[in-house]
Formats: sequence, C-alpha cells, structure tokens
Amino acid sequence: MAKKQNFEDKLKKLDLIVNKIEDNSLSLDDSIAKFKEGMELANECQKLIINAEQEIETVIAEGKGLKTEKFALNGNTKSGDE
Repeated sequence: MAKKQNFEDKLKKLDLIVNKIEDNSLSLDDSIAKFKEGMELANECQKLIINAEQEIETVIAEGKGLKTEKFALNGNTKSGDE
C-alpha cells in the first residue's frame, strides 16, 4: 500500500517536476504529461492549504473570547472584528 503524501511531499514532488521541465531534457509529449501532473499536484496543495486555513479559523473561533482572524493565501491577515 502506498504511503499517503503530505503537503511537504507533494510540494517537493512538484518542485522536481518543475525542474525537470525547465532543464529541457524532456520531449514535448513528456513535458505536457509532466505539466499535467504538476497542475494536479498544485491543485492538491491548494486544497490542503485551504483546509488548513479553515481548520485554523475554526480553532481560533472556538477559542472563546479570542479575536478571530481570516488567513489569506498571500500571507496577509484580516481581523474578523473590523
């Protein structure tokens, strides 16, 4: 049974794919296949980030009396009290 990849594993694999495409050693067909694989990994990583943000927001919201904050993908935060 294959080990489930975590975010870091997926990101590392995505980086390897990008490097492989950029080194121009692949045929056009292989480059397209790697690009598709990379896009799938990028989408999976994006979903993991969104889920992590939602989980963090839930934990903060459940922390009675604590200020809640929304986390943006670009690293900026926006207070929920504004």
